[in-house]
Amino acid sequence: MTRAAVLICVAAISTGCDRNTSGGGWAGSVDTLPSGTVVIRNPAGGLWVEGDGWQVRERFQLGSFTGDGPDVFGDVRDVEIGPDGSIYILDGQASEVRVFGPDGAYTLTFGREGGGPGELRRPTGLAFDSHGTLWVNNWGNARYTGFDPHTGEVVREEQRQAGFAMLPWPGRFDAVDRLLDTALDPDGNPVILRLDSAFALGDTLPMPELGDEHRVTFTRNGMPVGEVRPYSRHRKFTAAELVERARKLPRLDYEKMRAEADAFFGEDRLGDDDPWDRPRG
Repeated sequence: MTRAAVLICVAAISTGCDRNTSGGGWAGSVDTLPSGTVVIRNPAGGLWVEGDGWQVRERFQLGSFTGDGPDVFGDVRDVEIGPDGSIYILDGQASEVRVFGPDGAYTLTFGREGGGPGELRRPTGLAFDSHGTLWVNNWGNARYTGFDPHTGEVVREEQRQAGFAMLPWPGRFDAVDRLLDTALDPDGNPVILRLDSAFALGDTLPMPELGDEHRVTFTRNGMPVGEVRPYSRHRKFTAAELVERARKLPRLDYEKMRAEADAFFGEDRLGDDDPWDRPRG
């Protein structure tokens, strides 16, 4: 197996508690242009006392270019931090999850390539639910696989209805264990799915639109440095509505397709039901 070393840096974030009160608060401005565009200007100086703002300090690094140890990764699909600070790394190439302690020390590996219970095929992401179960989007096996993150034992597996998967996988559980996942609607557009705690489909939310009318742009010295596009306000679709929309999609005329294939390939056409049976060359 070919492996590419991936270096993962773990950082600690700290912040001071004192704000700069000498300026009397935020001194920026908010203006609305005739077009309706809102322009927010921030002053050069921030509200934090120098040295007391957010700071990022490296604690340790995971990853090696040589060897066969657990810190040599082939294809890191996702990284999650557990409630106790443990680090869970999903290696898509090895189809397994490797666990490292808060200090970076390796503790265990669970999952393996395959289609059986607890086995993974083309996994795309990780997510914790409110009970502490670590779920893997087991995309290639069309299911969600939940593990005990401390032992690696399989806790539960549920079928995944959507065949579409985004990379990296953005799936997350809310406070009442409803899973937010992604799929394609009957028109082929990406949508957000909300599944209940039993993994039954609830409703859908369209993906953020890419139009410019609601785009929020951040600039510095007149140069754009970032932008945010809010979610669409379109209504949600129920599971029944999605099924009804799928029924209205045009159906393929298989008899017509077969007749056209016969006319194109002629009498020597092999394998009526399987075009891959035809000789190549």
